[in-house]
Amino acid sequence: MDRRQFLFLAGGGLWGCAANLPVRGRLEGRVVQVELGELGATIAAQGYALVQAEGLSQPLLIHQEGEGGYLALSAACTHLGCQVRPARQALVCPCHGSSFSWEGEVLRGPAQQPLPRYRAAARGGVLEITID
Repeated sequence: MDRRQFLFLAGGGLWGCAANLPVRGRLEGRVVQVELGELGATIAAQGYALVQAEGLSQPLLIHQEGEGGYLALSAACTHLGCQVRPARQALVCPCHGSSFSWEGEVLRGPAQQPLPRYRAAARGGVLEITID
């Protein structure tokens, strides 16, 4: 664990509430697999899910788009890599104030690049997220 991750977790980095615990996924090659039952319950409770998997350098933010569609974004701010936090209408970086839309587009800097988006497809009770 690097210094930034330690400080983030020590400071209540899981957004200060047990309800925001991450959903565990499995990384197999370039694909993160997440059980849809657990993912769906978390999204229903808080509007998004934070997914972590052993071997994945940064967590993923998942939210539902319409009926059965999912959007997967990197949770790492493109400015300096701090983990963004969901807010009412945006994803906000607690380190320097960048904000992003729920589609990953930059709303306010200093970040210049959007959050990376990943392909997500539901198959047989599992959401598969392809990490490029």
